[in-house]
Amino acid sequence: MEIFSAIVSVLGGVATFVYGLKLLGEGTEKLVGYKLKKFVAGCVKRPFGGFLAGASVAALTQSSAAVTMVTVGLAESKAITFLQSAPVIMGANVGTTVTAQFIAIFGRGGEYRVAVGAISIAVGVVCCFIGKKSVKTVGELFVGFGLTISGLTALSGRIDTLKRLSFLRVFGSVENPFLLFLTGIVVAAVTQSSSAITGILITFSGNSITAFYKAIFIILGSNVGSCFAVILSSADKSLPAKKAAVFNLVFNLFGAIVFFPALIALKNVLPVIFPHAATDAGRAMADFHTLFNLAASLLAFPLLKPLAAVTDKLSCGKIYKKKKNRVKNACI
Repeated sequence: MEIFSAIVSVLGGVATFVYGLKLLGEGTEKLVGYKLKKFVAGCVKRPFGGFLAGASVAALTQSSAAVTMVTVGLAESKAITFLQSAPVIMGANVGTTVTAQFIAIFGRGGEYRVAVGAISIAVGVVCCFIGKKSVKTVGELFVGFGLTISGLTALSGRIDTLKRLSFLRVFGSVENPFLLFLTGIVVAAVTQSSSAITGILITFSGNSITAFYKAIFIILGSNVGSCFAVILSSADKSLPAKKAAVFNLVFNLFGAIVFFPALIALKNVLPVIFPHAATDAGRAMADFHTLFNLAASLLAFPLLKPLAAVTDKLSCGKIYKKKKNRVKNACI
């Protein structure tokens, strides 16, 4: 009975955490959505400006997928071109790592979490009952923050009980990096959030379930898996919008292809790069998540044109030019 209760508690914690992140993103978009779109559209004249815009907006909304969808919308309306959208998407992947940093700092340990979560939700509920629309939106942000903290608390509180489950022990014995990478893809595709996966891994690591080295391959996979929701949402949109959505996948695949073999080759060097991994794996995971996305962006910047060419082929750019009548069936 105790095991069943722990499973229900952890599943509820995951759902609460993911929903809290969703409310945070939606609340931010409601509060300053139009201004954010205007801000992004005004920053894309220079690639680095677009990159910084994507990073800052993703840090605010706590979701690279949300920023990519906004970028897809701007490309759809022809407010920006596909090449202008690419740096924004790259920046969004860096900005969303703020969530993992926040969880590593505030989301683990400490009895204050329960109080912070409860107070935040209470303030949010009060704000939601005030008539002014902007105040209600601020209330939504408080509720989202409180649910995120409460979800993490529920997760970490029952991990020790779950250690007894045989399937978790089997999962913990998985050593193959490719299997861990695939796990990250599948779970992120279902949850539609790489930040949520990283946050859960950080929480688990605090209870010594997930080793740092195994977790980084799941993080690589989660970056790729979170792209599919955006691609599906762009299925009925114009070619520039499709390209923006597909570029998100191409960019994250590029990062995974470059760093996957490098991480295997540098297995013995990783403790030097992340010396705190042995004592605080969660902190190291958050740092890896940020550094990986930043490094992938720096490597991708000089390769924007080749990556754009790959994106063009995958999103049926050539078919649009040559066989207009067959585009609908052939494209993503």
